[in-house]
Amino acid sequence: MDSIKIPFCNSNGMLIKNDRNKYSILNKINKTLKYDILNSNKNIYSYRKLNEIKHKYTTCTYVSSGKECFLYLTKINNENASLIIELSTNDKNKFPKITAIPLHFNNRLYDGTLFYGELYRDNRQWYYFAESIKIMNGRKYTNTNQHKNIS
Repeated sequence: MDSIKIPFCNSNGMLIKNDRNKYSILNKINKTLKYDILNSNKNIYSYRKLNEIKHKYTTCTYVSSGKECFLYLTKINNENASLIIELSTNDKNKFPKITAIPLHFNNRLYDGTLFYGELYRDNRQWYYFAESIKIMNGRKYTNTNQHKNIS
């Protein structure tokens, strides 16, 4: 896999440079979810949508100043890999930045688990706030109770 070592948060990461590898990672996620994760719709709520917010299956989250991204736990060449997939792209790049970072989770989560959340920096400390689970162990996670989804 074509990658370069870069400083990432308070550690180092490996930035994946090859578009073919990026496509392969994103395609695997999109096939599982059956939609394009880079073009998902989000609603920003206001008082105009108060009745929708009151529905018992609606969950609202705080919007921080962090960077929206996915954390994807998978295997690359039979090795556990934790990938940060940024949601932003620009005119120069067809695919978003994907960075392999040193994180450790339960081994079974590396069968394909996708979290949506934000990278946030407070003073010199970095945090990842997971908002939801999209894929759990290679299967689309469809728990309707969002509180159980993330707890």
